[in-house]
Amino acid sequence: MSKAEAFVAAKYRNNPNLIADYLNKALATGDSAFATRAIGNLGRAHGMGAIAAKANVNRASLYRSLGGDMDPGFGTVLRVLTALGVQLVAKRAGDS
Repeated sequence: MSKAEAFVAAKYRNNPNLIADYLNKALATGDSAFATRAIGNLGRAHGMGAIAAKANVNRASLYRSLGGDMDPGFGTVLRVLTALGVQLVAKRAGDS
């Protein structure tokens, strides 16, 4: 995924496979701000209020922390990913 690629929210609603692919591509860039914005894009696609409620975080704080201008707490990221129906998985670098 290029950083200039447009995000089409409707494509990512209720499709955990597409969500996971999108996040894996964002994480593969190595750019933490870009990856954070990608998580924020997915949160907005699903409704940030609903994601905030599922993740048990404040909606306004979630908007700010997933905007890419600040580093959200790791716990927040994990709760948001769970609310999106995906999980963070580690694998050895260079594996496909």
